[in-house]
This record gives sequence, structure tokens and C-alpha cells, in this order.
Amino acid sequence: MKLTRKKAIELSIELWTWLAETGKEKHEWPKWRDNGGEHDDVVFDCFLCKYAGRKQGDDCETCHPCPYFKHYGVACCDAEDSPYNNWEDIVGEDDEETKMYAALFLEELKAIK
Repeated sequence: MKLTRKKAIELSIELWTWLAETGKEKHEWPKWRDNGGEHDDVVFDCFLCKYAGRKQGDDCETCHPCPYFKHYGVACCDAEDSPYNNWEDIVGEDDEETKMYAALFLEELKAIK
């Protein structure tokens, strides 16, 4: 599936809304098949990474085309003490804290719309 900037942000917001509501992990999202196939078709389970052309094994230096990077000047995976990194560190361990960090990251995504 070829993503536009708008569609990548829209799908990211939909995914992260679900994560903020459930506290689950990205690969558990029930709508992967409806949005581009299995989650394995979307690198790092991230529509923004797919839009930016990131490949498995790429580091955060390849994030320059990403709408998040363009808005915040840093990759979400590279921002120290960011909601995304805090979420990634806790996901699967504490549902309430996971939901909180997912909601914070969701707000950042909504700001790049």
C-alpha cells in the first residue's frame, strides 16, 4: 500500500487511539489487515516509518522524511524521555502507564496533522 502523508498520519492516529484505550502492543491492533495487510507489511508497525521509506535495520537517521521528524526536528524513537520511548519501555508491563504514554504520544501525532 502506498501511503500519502495525510493517510499515514490518519492511520497512526487511529492506531495510537486504540493503544491509548487498550494498553496493548502495536502488533495486536485488530485493524492491520484492513489497513495494508498484516502488520509485518508496515515496517516497525509504524505508518509514518512506512511513509518515510524506512526499512528494517535502518536507524533513526533515516527518519528525515517522516512527518513527526519534520514537525518536531527529531525522530520519535530518538527523542530522549519522549512519550514514544517511555511507552516502548513500559508496554506489556503496566497497562495504565502504557495507556498514559500512548495518549501523550497520540497528542503529539495530532499536532502534526
